[in-house]
Amino acid sequence: MNPSTSRFALRIRLQIVLLAVIAVATPLSAWAFSKASGAYQDAVRQEISRQETLLDDVRTVYTEDARLAFDVAAASARADALRPIRGQGRTAASEYEIAAQTAFSLRGTADSGSFLQDAYRHEKLGYDLPRRLADLQWDKPERYRLDPEATMRSGDTWVVWGLASTALAGVAVLTGVAWP
Repeated sequence: MNPSTSRFALRIRLQIVLLAVIAVATPLSAWAFSKASGAYQDAVRQEISRQETLLDDVRTVYTEDARLAFDVAAASARADALRPIRGQGRTAASEYEIAAQTAFSLRGTADSGSFLQDAYRHEKLGYDLPRRLADLQWDKPERYRLDPEATMRSGDTWVVWGLASTALAGVAVLTGVAWP
């Protein structure tokens, strides 16, 4: 066999191998980048879901529950403040009675699912709204345990694989072009 023919056959074989590497590495790179993009989108969805849940829970506790708790606590505090002077006149007695009845009726009309019926009430301190929020969060572990940071790291790993595949395809192209 002629040395130039042998060299030509080697070059053809090398080009076929390089084309095969390029043919495998290019879609592999696209697939890895697609997986990275999906992971990044999932991370954003997870963060939005987690933040929506937190916002809903904060809104529930600090707009709905807190309003009722404040009304009950204010009426109770007013009744407590008027209790010592309720016997000093008709006005003081009626003001005390109004405040006491308001506190009683607000507590009584609160539905059984209301936190006013639960253990969130303190004797002299009102209501423990932060604990109420924590309990609401505890009831939704699947939403609060979402880990968008881990999903982002997964996307970063796919990017590394995509870059490696792209680099492999690039080296194969450069080798095919530069080979004498």
